[in-house]
Parts: sequence; structure tokens; C-alpha cells
Amino acid sequence: MTIILFIIVILVLFNTWFYFLKKYFISPIDSLIHQISKHQTHKDSKTKILIDSKIKEVKFLEKVFNTKNEQLFDSYNKLEISNYTDGLTGVFNR
Repeated sequence: MTIILFIIVILVLFNTWFYFLKKYFISPIDSLIHQISKHQTHKDSKTKILIDSKIKEVKFLEKVFNTKNEQLFDSYNKLEISNYTDGLTGVFNR
């Protein structure tokens, strides 16, 4: 009888642990991956990712991705402008 009770307690603890692991760690990471995979063109770089998590490391990933994405978008825009203007005079090319 005690072995069955022990097994039930272990199963309950494992399920509880798995629930919290999935809710607070796996789901936010999955959301991050899903949102990042939607970014396919430079126009998507304007869209920020948002992750609902209280884990500092996951929020840090969100912040770093959004910062790098902004920098990439700005660099792309500068490159696009430099293609259409003369670098010395700033006048538009023909």
C-alpha cells in the first residue's frame, strides 16, 4: 500500500513540476521561436516580439532581439537611401 501511495505522490509531483516548467519556460520560448519565424523580410523588422514571461532571461532575449532588429532595420534603410543618393553631395541619382 505504501509503494502505491509513494508512486502516486511521485506522479503528482512530476506532473506539477512539468506544468510549471511548461507554463513558465517552454511556452515563452515556443512563443519566441514562433514570433521570430514570422520575420522573413526587412519590413517585418518593424514588428516587435512580445513574450509573456516573468523569467528575466527570456525577457532579456526579447529585449536583445528587438534591439538588434531595430538596428538591422535602420541599417537597411540607410543602405537603401545610399543606393539612391550620391555619397559626396547627397543629391539623388538619376
